[in-house]
Amino acid sequence: MTDIVLETTRALVLVAIVAFLLKAGRDKFELSRTGWKLIVAGFGLLLFGSLLDITDNFENLNKFVVIGDTEVEAFLEKFVGFLGGFVFLALGLFKWIPKVQELSDIIDARTKHIQEAKDKAEAAEELFSKAYHSSPALFTISTPKDGRHIDVNDAWSAITGYSREEALQKTVFELGLWANTEDRIGFVEQIKNKGCIRNYETVFSTKNGVEKDMLLSGELIDFRGQNCLLIVGQDIFEREEIDRYKHEFISIASHELRTPLTSLKGALGLIHSDVVGPGSRGHENYS
Repeated sequence: MTDIVLETTRALVLVAIVAFLLKAGRDKFELSRTGWKLIVAGFGLLLFGSLLDITDNFENLNKFVVIGDTEVEAFLEKFVGFLGGFVFLALGLFKWIPKVQELSDIIDARTKHIQEAKDKAEAAEELFSKAYHSSPALFTISTPKDGRHIDVNDAWSAITGYSREEALQKTVFELGLWANTEDRIGFVEQIKNKGCIRNYETVFSTKNGVEKDMLLSGELIDFRGQNCLLIVGQDIFEREEIDRYKHEFISIASHELRTPLTSLKGALGLIHSDVVGPGSRGHENYS
């Protein structure tokens, strides 16, 4: 009775193993397919030998087994089933293990590549973060549709008068930052259509009510897995002041240069027209 229980248990375990291997290997392990098939065949032969071994304990089952309790059955059970099963298992392992190692090496290489890419991405993000926060230009990251701030830099706070905490608590529209709301809507629409926009002029209404002329550039970016709007801008009041000073300088310089040139041109004209008189010529002859 003990033999029957043990042999039946062994057969059930082998059935479970073969079923698992067939399911696990389906559409997988392409690199090690041959070795995997040999391993499955090996367990299949062991199961075959186990089933034949079980029939030896039940005489009533012999009539269902064509070979019966004969030397042929013993040969199939011992040599084909068990010995053949172990041989196939050994061959399968010899072919499968190196392929698994090759797969492991590929996975390690790709893992290393992914880690290097991750390190580069983190370094680039750190560099961007430093440039973002220390830049004299306004930087802001927000959601395109509802204008919810994801982040702003110090220059943004300096220009708008709002702190970073205030920005994160309220949207662009709640702050009333864009003096003309339609400008912001049009700005976003142009970015969606073109991918990015450069030198967009608009007016910001600051916290203390002062309106500032702004020159903005923007584009859509993937920021931490979220589609966001990146805006870079500057207060163009200083630029306009510089342009005004430049024009004033050019105007003054042009006037100052034009005055002596005009006098010189007039003197040359007098000489050429003999207005100086003959006395001048006599003086020339005398000399």
